[in-house]
Amino acid sequence: MEVTEESLRQRFSDLSTEELIVIERNSDLTELASRLINEIFLERGVAQEQKASIVQESKKHDKDNISFEWWLIWAWLGLIPGNLLVLIELKDAIGMATILIIFNSVLMILILKYNKYAFLIATVLTINPIIWIINGIYLKNRWRHPKVNNSAVNNGAIPE
Repeated sequence: MEVTEESLRQRFSDLSTEELIVIERNSDLTELASRLINEIFLERGVAQEQKASIVQESKKHDKDNISFEWWLIWAWLGLIPGNLLVLIELKDAIGMATILIIFNSVLMILILKYNKYAFLIATVLTINPIIWIINGIYLKNRWRHPKVNNSAVNNGAIPE
């Protein structure tokens, strides 16, 4: 199947401007494909400055889509096996076990609600330097993420 200039133009025309920018930046295009993409940009009135702005917005969007899998795993491990371990280890001191389980449960539920300070406190309380390093790097990469900065102040419930 031979690709004609018209069929290639049609394929490119069907793509969004953002998709064309990604193709232009990440692909080794033929001279024809590069020319067609630039013609489509001209037809759409997309200038170089606008392409740069779209790329910046796209990078910001990618940063906002960072995964929180370990965050949830860490919270569930602390909530279920962590509380069971406290109960087993302190079966003779049930009062102390109850207090620690309540404290741990509140902390882990706050982590499940994406509270970055609860995540930090739980990490420090592990008294495990390996977990400090792993969770420290993990938290550093997510500290400014909107998902963990969605407090009552940010929602407008509490005036700044």
